[in-house]
Amino acid sequence: MDQLGNVLRMAREKQGLSLSDIQQLTKIRTRYLEAIEEGDMSSLPGIVYAKGFIKSYAEQVGLDGQTLLEEHGLAAPEPDQLLERPVQSTPMRRKSSSLSPQTKSYLLQVTIVLVLLCLVVVAFQFVIKRAPRSPLSPAASSQLNLDGNTLANAPVAGSTNATNVPNSTNNPGVAPAAQPLSPTDKSGNTSTYSVPADTPLTLTITATSGDCWINVTSDQKEVEQLILTKGQSKQYTATSQLLIDTGASAYITMTIGKQSVVSEQVLADYKFLFRHTQ
Repeated sequence: MDQLGNVLRMAREKQGLSLSDIQQLTKIRTRYLEAIEEGDMSSLPGIVYAKGFIKSYAEQVGLDGQTLLEEHGLAAPEPDQLLERPVQSTPMRRKSSSLSPQTKSYLLQVTIVLVLLCLVVVAFQFVIKRAPRSPLSPAASSQLNLDGNTLANAPVAGSTNATNVPNSTNNPGVAPAAQPLSPTDKSGNTSTYSVPADTPLTLTITATSGDCWINVTSDQKEVEQLILTKGQSKQYTATSQLLIDTGASAYITMTIGKQSVVSEQVLADYKFLFRHTQ
């Protein structure tokens, strides 16, 4: 890790950049950048964030972040990523049949009985369908509408205060469920969302399954950056656009008002841009 930090520091100094310059370009706190250069992993918020910070730092000084991680033994997948890999099934050899004659005879008898039962059920259903139906009495016929369906709002016999049951499917006052908000464009590590002009840009972020570093920019002004801990929620508003930079979007969920947001689920740096449609 010390050698990796020296590589990044020399590349930064070669380009004449300061740690403050790198902080402005990557939105990574200066103390984390210093810890990377000094090889101090204990000061970083976890190996997943450390990898993302190193890759972002490397890209700003003209280095390949992934190659740099591999050269220094930091590209091994985390346990969460190992779980996502498909497990290749090993074909099992079929055992040769070793059933005794008595067992084979018993299985044959059971099969025959099951087939006969199926035939009886099919024949019974056929007879039921072909049987003539008894005509309805005039009183029962009066309870049917023109389509042959029982009237939903007919009063129950013996009840003096029968109430009508509203049909929610035909009630124009019932609002349909809000559809999830999907990105209108994806470019690199950024998803862009178009929010209707009459919908307030009020975004709620919740860390549902783990801690996540976020950096929030509202109307092109940086609001704050913090590590959202598991179970914590934060709400941000903007007039025209919101930019959310995340370190592990797989651990968070987002909503615009009451509308859920379809987001990219990754354990690396990823940005989400929300803006009003013109």
